[in-house]
Amino acid sequence: MKKAMQFRMRGLFCAALALSLVLPAACRKEEPKGPASTAKPASKAQTYRDKNGFFEFVPPKGWQKREYNDPRSKVDFFVPAPVAGRSLASLFFLSKHLSNPVNVQAEAENRVSRLGQMGSGDASVQMVDFAGVKAARVEASLPRQNMRMKVLMFTKHDRSYTISFTAPSEDFTKYLPVAEAALKTFVCIPPVGSEVTTPSEKERIQKEKIRVWITALKEQDLGTDAYNSLLEIGAAAIPALEEAQRTGTRLQKSRAMELLEKIRRSR
Repeated sequence: MKKAMQFRMRGLFCAALALSLVLPAACRKEEPKGPASTAKPASKAQTYRDKNGFFEFVPPKGWQKREYNDPRSKVDFFVPAPVAGRSLASLFFLSKHLSNPVNVQAEAENRVSRLGQMGSGDASVQMVDFAGVKAARVEASLPRQNMRMKVLMFTKHDRSYTISFTAPSEDFTKYLPVAEAALKTFVCIPPVGSEVTTPSEKERIQKEKIRVWITALKEQDLGTDAYNSLLEIGAAAIPALEEAQRTGTRLQKSRAMELLEKIRRSR
C-alpha cells in the first residue's frame, strides 16, 4: 500500500483508540463497492440481536456486518468503499455489563474534551431521549481525519451502551438518514427472566416495543415491519394507534386507521 494511504490509516486508527471506538475505515481490507445511500433497514426477518442478548435492531439493508472477538457486545454495520481500507459509513455498537454506576453526561463531556484535543472545533454534547432513557449525544467533526460522527451514550439494565455513526465528511449527510431510520428500531433487551418477574416491568417492555413500531409506521420501508408487529401485539397497541391516527404523519394516520380496524374486528 502506498505511504499516503498508510499514513491516513494510521491517523484514523489513532483516533479510534482515543475514542474507544473502532472506525472501520481504518482497518478493513478492500471490499466490493457498497450500496447507494438509499439503502434502507432490512425486513424483520433480518433483525440483528447481539451475541450477549443486550440489544436488537433492524440494520440498514445491504450494509455489511463485522463482529469482533470480544466478550463485550461489539459489532458494526458498514458500507464498504471501493478504495482499500475505507468505508463510506459505519454504525458501530458497543455494550457491556456495568459493575458500578456511570455518570453518562460526565463521560460524554470527557469525550468531547478528547475530541477537542484531536482537532475537533465543534464537538458538543446534548442529553436526548433514546430507547426509553436519557442518552448523551456527542456530535463532532474531525478535519484532520476528514470524518464526522454522531455518538449516543447511555446505560440501561446495568449495562453501558455506545452507538456511533461515523462517515467521511463528504458522505456523512448522505448516509445519516439511513442510520437514523435503523436506530428507530433499536431495543434494549432486559436480562433473561426479568421481563416476567413483575407485571409492571412486562408492561413497560411492551410499551417500549409499541413506541418503537409506532414511530416506524411513518417510514416507507419500515412500515410493513411495524404494521405486522403492531397487529401481532393487538389490543394493547390501540391507545398508541389512536394517538398516531390523531397526530401522526399522513402515512402513520393511514396505517394506524387500518390497524385499528383489523384489531377491533379480531376482538
